[in-house]
Amino acid sequence: MVILLPVKATNNKDTARQGRVFALVPGDVQKAATVVLGTFMVHGHSACVLFDSGSTHSFVSKLFTPNLDTSEEALSYMLCVSSPLGDSMICTSIHVACELHLGDIRVYANLIPLDMMYFDIVLGMDWLSEHSATINCLTKQVSFHPPGQAESIVQGQEVTSPPYFISAAKACRLIQKGC
Repeated sequence: MVILLPVKATNNKDTARQGRVFALVPGDVQKAATVVLGTFMVHGHSACVLFDSGSTHSFVSKLFTPNLDTSEEALSYMLCVSSPLGDSMICTSIHVACELHLGDIRVYANLIPLDMMYFDIVLGMDWLSEHSATINCLTKQVSFHPPGQAESIVQGQEVTSPPYFISAAKACRLIQKGC
């Protein structure tokens, strides 16, 4: 889980914004009832896309950004991203109008680069509301109605948790504690 917190503006042109992302790793996704996962084409590259109604913004993994055909632009506001582990990052840029192919439909999303490893893209409420999207968590389907296009439905996929690893030093400490 990552929570976006407001940051004090550095000048009159900058404004602070806040937002949130609930699911950034597959284990979080399995517990969240408001997300659907799918694999779709983004600028001609296969991408793991998470539809997350608990996220206020849409994000792209910094590892995936070289696959985008758009350049980074400065945000008109700043976001401070804080993870549950206490790490934080200030987001000041965005990729505007990134092309996604959801089934046979071409749509666009404004994506904020974020350090995440398990998902390439998280489509949040900004994208979901713009496309009048509805997430059916039971069937893992997302219906959406892009402006000027017919309503479409995409089928999500099962989410599996990645294996979790710990260091040998941490394992030794846990064993010494009787775990």
